[in-house]
Amino acid sequence: MKAVVSIAFFAILLVLLLRWNGASGTNYKQIIRSDGYGYYQYFPSLLGDNKMSAQVDNSVYLVKTKEGKVVNKYFVGTALLESPFVLPVYCFKLIRNTKVDFYGEAFQKAISIAALFYLLLALMALRALLKLYDIPEHIIAFSLFAFFFGSNLAYYSLIEPSMSHLYSFAAIAAFFYAFRRMQLQFSIGNLVLSSLLLSIIVLIRPVNILVVLFLPFLSGSFANFRVLLNKIFNSLSGLIIALSAFLIPLSIQLIMWKLQTGHFVVWSYAHEGFYFLHPQIGKFLFSFRKGFFIYTPLSLLAIVAYLYAYRKKGQAILLMLIPFALVIYVLSSWWNWYYGDSYGARVMIDYLPVIILLFALALNKTKLVFQRGIVLVSIFFVLLNILQSYQYYYSIISHFDMNKEKYFYSLNKIDKAYSNQLGGNDDIVSYHTQPLQMILDKSVNFDSNNCKYLYFNNKSENNSLVFNKDNEFGLSFKFPANLFTKYRELYCTLSNNTTLYGGSMNKVFWTLSYLDSNFTVYAYYKFKINGVPAATNTTRHDRYRFRLPPPKAKGDIIQIALWNYGKANFKISDVNISIRGIVE
Repeated sequence: MKAVVSIAFFAILLVLLLRWNGASGTNYKQIIRSDGYGYYQYFPSLLGDNKMSAQVDNSVYLVKTKEGKVVNKYFVGTALLESPFVLPVYCFKLIRNTKVDFYGEAFQKAISIAALFYLLLALMALRALLKLYDIPEHIIAFSLFAFFFGSNLAYYSLIEPSMSHLYSFAAIAAFFYAFRRMQLQFSIGNLVLSSLLLSIIVLIRPVNILVVLFLPFLSGSFANFRVLLNKIFNSLSGLIIALSAFLIPLSIQLIMWKLQTGHFVVWSYAHEGFYFLHPQIGKFLFSFRKGFFIYTPLSLLAIVAYLYAYRKKGQAILLMLIPFALVIYVLSSWWNWYYGDSYGARVMIDYLPVIILLFALALNKTKLVFQRGIVLVSIFFVLLNILQSYQYYYSIISHFDMNKEKYFYSLNKIDKAYSNQLGGNDDIVSYHTQPLQMILDKSVNFDSNNCKYLYFNNKSENNSLVFNKDNEFGLSFKFPANLFTKYRELYCTLSNNTTLYGGSMNKVFWTLSYLDSNFTVYAYYKFKINGVPAATNTTRHDRYRFRLPPPKAKGDIIQIALWNYGKANFKISDVNISIRGIVE
């Protein structure tokens, strides 16, 4: 229990220093962010005057149905678990007759407190689970410490607590404990509790129903699992009560859909889905972008250590490997296999309870010399995770498009001066069932100006353009919006070579602008032209892919331009531009 208390102490301290206060004293304003807005949206929508229909055009979590209704694409489970902490703040505001700002300081900190509570609950459930496997207290303590500080669990508990993953982590940890207790001592109470927790797991993230695949592993053998199933199905009254406990929480989601759309069942993930025939398993596990084992290598150590410790027990290996492989297959089949901006593979936080169990079981079974080796490697991975969490927090590493070059460039960078130094852009193409249609594909020839959408006004030399302090602008592509009206999504792929002669290219950008008929810019985006800071007199190649938002009107202009804001002296050559679109 001392381990749980110690982790709770460090967690509260880090929240106070980093998230509630921070350098500016207002870091709490970023507690609810990213996908967390979507999960939290249920509160202002149901309790306030926040009209979802007014926000749908600028939101990634609000979508319109075919009937024009607006629905929150996220399930209500996260908001349900947050409600015991949000609703008291709301009631207090009403009693005091003060303005209810759902994104004000009190509500933001309420979410942070909720995360700390569920973190503590999860750690207590995991400790209780490990004790049911007769694992000694010192191994339990080290396992909990190692995975809190050695994985992205800490980051999503303390820094981004509005995301759903901590809540899934807590619910799954509690479910595993309840199930294991039921397996050891069957009772209607344990069965009902397990069913209720499984329902909450689904209500938070439906795909996490996959945790049931680990139940034979938790039982210890197929034979034990069959015995438990027989006990469950032989208790008709218990089965009915358990089924009711499973369905009642799920009915909350049906009610939410009914209130929003008039229908009890809605597919809220419009234009999203799985590529089950093309899973990105290798990238999901080992890519420098978000690879699970790259950014949480402690999990790989846990699996390898378990495989070694139980190498002579084939059934124990299969009971672990088969469900783990199926989970990886399903998660890596999602159209956005890296799940957007995130520190590491954030979706795997949900499944850390089973990995922590593997780690503790392996430590408990191996000889002392191997235990010491595992501990030493674990400490190294913990320190690496702390470093990378720091780098992610200060944007020394990219939040969404890391690659091998960026990873090794950033590996030893800790000075805050390296914040936001990485450039480039690599958006993933949205879910589609038909091949993208090519709209434009050009290798640009500056000597002949072979692209009618190309404009440049500075000096051309051997099919290249030279920029210096006198050329802040001078290269752009301008496309009439009517070229793209039939496409649901547009993507531009752009590549070029650059050679730096003097100065720095850290302030040289590709920009994307949308101009209406009055030449007023209504959308703007920019990114650095070089993936990592360029060296002088060295030619480097960069390739980018970025989404082109739908224009507002056919008469608008879409402009892609180079901006030499830092007045660098460099050459750009071998420019290629292509634009593709999704029709359906």
